[in-house]
Amino acid sequence: VKRITLGEYLEDYIQKRRKAVKPATVLVWQIARDSMLKTLPKTIALAEVNAGHAQDWLDAMRVDGLQPTTQYKRLQFAKQFFAHAVASKVLTTNPWQSVRLARPKVCSNVEVPIETIRNLLKHLEPQWQAIVGLARYGGLRCPSEVLSIRWEQIEWESGRMTIPSPKTEHLAGKDSRVCPLFAELREILEPQRRETGYVIEKDEMRALANRPTGWANANLRRELLQRLEEANIKPWPRLFHSMRASRQTELERQYGLAAACAWLGNTASVAKEHYLLITSDAWQKATQNPTH
Repeated sequence: VKRITLGEYLEDYIQKRRKAVKPATVLVWQIARDSMLKTLPKTIALAEVNAGHAQDWLDAMRVDGLQPTTQYKRLQFAKQFFAHAVASKVLTTNPWQSVRLARPKVCSNVEVPIETIRNLLKHLEPQWQAIVGLARYGGLRCPSEVLSIRWEQIEWESGRMTIPSPKTEHLAGKDSRVCPLFAELREILEPQRRETGYVIEKDEMRALANRPTGWANANLRRELLQRLEEANIKPWPRLFHSMRASRQTELERQYGLAAACAWLGNTASVAKEHYLLITSDAWQKATQNPTH
């Protein structure tokens, strides 16, 4: 039986799977691999890797000052690499299966009230009104979906939008989704209506954001922070994620979880873990009304 080294296996894994995943995924796999091979010798036999090597790697990442979130994600990738080796019968057991790191707490999404958005919109030029409207009232992912949607994908008469979804386009049937043209969003977009072209005309911003390795922020956050400061509005955590989460929470309450997930393009489990919020309105009702 041919002796397979750790370095050979990791390179083979990434090369074989790179066409099946997004470029950004390949990049984070490569970063995790390179990080592993800074600590573990690349020439070690794959079958000789054990849980002690995992601890050596985790210790090295801590010494390097990597954030707990980064350590956690890299460990999950490494366990994925070894799990595939087991599935492929290259290994009989996953040597890192029992290795654990506590899942780090991340900054949570927060409610972005409609009143805050209405106040902000008064201070924005039309294209930024569209960006905020698509993110908050449409629940689109920003920047990928906000900068990808075109006027041809908005059906004014039927009140529908076909939203391209770069994040999930590699999955069968997940390259786009159909979502209502919500009344609040129509009010923003209709004055800017054109027959063709991108809804957001900022080509330079789109070129910066849509990189070979995947979509990136491209200064959208910085620009929104500037506009919030000019409008004398206090910024909220996770600017664009929180707007999307606020919309999903509203839609779930009014139309149910299935509709909210279909329209925003995620699953019930993802929505429950990352998006659905306890709003100030819910707190108020809980303190004022009997629960029985």
